[in-house]
Amino acid sequence: MTDMSDLSGTVAGAVAYERQTSSAQAWFAGGERVGYDPKARAITPAQGAPLNVFVRREGDVAHTVSFLPGFPDGSFGWVKVRQHLPNAAEMPKLFIDYVGMGDSDKPNDYAYSTAERADLVEAIWRDLRVKSTTLVSFDFSSLVVLEMLRRRLERSERGETPEGPNIRGVFIFNGGLFTDGHTHRGTPRPCCTDSPIGLAGGWAAPSRSSRGCRE
Repeated sequence: MTDMSDLSGTVAGAVAYERQTSSAQAWFAGGERVGYDPKARAITPAQGAPLNVFVRREGDVAHTVSFLPGFPDGSFGWVKVRQHLPNAAEMPKLFIDYVGMGDSDKPNDYAYSTAERADLVEAIWRDLRVKSTTLVSFDFSSLVVLEMLRRRLERSERGETPEGPNIRGVFIFNGGLFTDGHTHRGTPRPCCTDSPIGLAGGWAAPSRSSRGCRE
């Protein structure tokens, strides 16, 4: 005889899965797949491009908030956050899926790396003519943010003109900035304001892990 509690649990799980699938379909339907050439580090026409990556933009992205993906949900992980944010007119938004995540292509023979992901984000900014942005990231995307800030510092030290948009600020949480960066889920991580990276990145919410800036 079937245990009704088991049956009800199965039904509830199926309904939840169906809603999740439907929500994901709606999310990706609201964006686009653009062509990307990793060797040229540039966005190209989608037809015939080496790869296609998912980008979702809301509002005028010339001055936007760039939301970087985390594992394992990719850009879809921002769905529940998005509903609590200002509308596109008040807060233009740019959501990105790296190669291998979300609705982006997932090649097996590909040199996945932090630098490669930073290349993609910078290429998307160039293609969309983003002039200024605030970076919001979680999980391993914190390392992508640090890579982009490091590049800017190195260009500045060489006396080169900074490339890409003005970064108004950085917000990182549940990231890899510190050795205990994944131990306090939901706690924002500071982008060390007393370090060169912090000065370049701007303010992020404080946490007790800020001691890592000097360790």
